[in-house]
Amino acid sequence: MEYSALSKDELKGLLARAYQFLNDENQLKQQIETINRRVHQALNKPVGFQGVLRWAIPLVSFVLVFGVVGGVLGEFIGFVAAIVATYFAYNYSSGKKDKLTAKNKAKQYRQLATEARSKLGDYQQSTDFSDSLQFLPAEFKDMYSVAALYNILDSGRADNWKEAINKFDTEAHRYREEQNQQVIIQNQKEQIAQAVNNNIMLNRINTGISAQSTMIAAQMAQIAQIGHNTSSIASDVNSLKNRQ
Repeated sequence: MEYSALSKDELKGLLARAYQFLNDENQLKQQIETINRRVHQALNKPVGFQGVLRWAIPLVSFVLVFGVVGGVLGEFIGFVAAIVATYFAYNYSSGKKDKLTAKNKAKQYRQLATEARSKLGDYQQSTDFSDSLQFLPAEFKDMYSVAALYNILDSGRADNWKEAINKFDTEAHRYREEQNQQVIIQNQKEQIAQAVNNNIMLNRINTGISAQSTMIAAQMAQIAQIGHNTSSIASDVNSLKNRQ
């Protein structure tokens, strides 16, 4: 089929149909991603008590059961009962049951994911799916591109297929340039901020050095004054000796 000969409404109809199939495909992909996240959450969810309590509960159970049962029925029976109680207490505190539940959930989710992937594969290989996208160049077989082409035709910025493709390429190129400019501007802002921060740190260092220099000068003046006072005292002592 020569798509350049189709009317604007016919092209919009093809694009709308392609968008619907791509949207259905995207929903199936999202379902698979959601299921995979649930598998990860189920397997990594914390279970049982954490830290000291995980071991403290079984230990307390052992001591209590051994003390109570052993005091009534004897130490041997009390010891056996305490071991059994400790086993069940540890299963509880370590979340063994919750771990088993989580593994079963993960298994169910994996089965759902397998079914969803199979369904997605069948959908992508279906004749209806491939026919709905066959008029699109390979680089335009996504929801964003199809929606953009539809909008270009619907808004009157293009009247045929060739014009719509060229307009899309032009706008996509402009968008990429704008994005690159934004990245450059952001990098420049970060560099300026880093330079300002470095300057502030340098000023702080210089201020610290200046303060230390002032402190050292004051200490040197004090030392000089002490030396002067010492000299005066020595002179006074010598004068006294000479008088004697």
